[in-house]
Amino acid sequence: MVPPESPGLYVFNGVEHIIIGDDGWNGPWIKDCFGEGVFQNLFKEKIICSGVSIGAIDDMVLYLNLMSSTMLEPDFALCERNGVDQGVHNVLIQTGRLKTAGVSVFRHDQSSGEVANMQAGIMSVTANFLVRNKNNAVVPVVHQYDRYEKLMNDMFRRYVYWDMNTEKAGEGACGGYTIKENVEAFKGRCDLDHVGDEGEGVEGCCTRCKNKAGCKGFTHLRKGCWLKSCNDVDETMLLAVPGATGGWMI
Repeated sequence: MVPPESPGLYVFNGVEHIIIGDDGWNGPWIKDCFGEGVFQNLFKEKIICSGVSIGAIDDMVLYLNLMSSTMLEPDFALCERNGVDQGVHNVLIQTGRLKTAGVSVFRHDQSSGEVANMQAGIMSVTANFLVRNKNNAVVPVVHQYDRYEKLMNDMFRRYVYWDMNTEKAGEGACGGYTIKENVEAFKGRCDLDHVGDEGEGVEGCCTRCKNKAGCKGFTHLRKGCWLKSCNDVDETMLLAVPGATGGWMI
């Protein structure tokens, strides 16, 4: 691993088999926030993930200042939405704006790099839950480990020291619901609909359920909301699923 005191900013590719222009997330973030010209300029480039960046303090401060000043421009509010920081991240790096600001950028791929972006789907996970790159080297930093359920469960087993199964009365958009984290409360029953996507939050599931005829509960997972037609839940029905959230009408 490159020591953080080394000069420069070290960044890591995300999903590598899709270019920016063909990606339904990064492409629109860049096009909507920076215009058609910048989008076309980066159309064929690979995606750099904003989830993990490593750098010396001075370089990180310059990067963060440029990121924040870009996103605080008045016009930026018109395109801002969930995840758009990765669009900014790619523009600052791939158009040379960081280099112009005096930051040297060192880019690593997913085959030999020391940060595993699990969404890229090319790392291997061993039987004892080590993550290895294409060179068979153990990767010291694992990003998006929740893309591999067994790996996620092992991480939670080893490192979580707090009560994961908190239950509470919903607030805001979830008012009128009981919300319980890290459980699947409706496994194999009363399926109604699947809506949303990876950007959907728990409150979004509450809103979708309220707007769906016959919906009385839901399970929220990374890929959206599984709406349910029942709300009869007790402790014997709860299946431990790290990262999931169950919600049902009180």
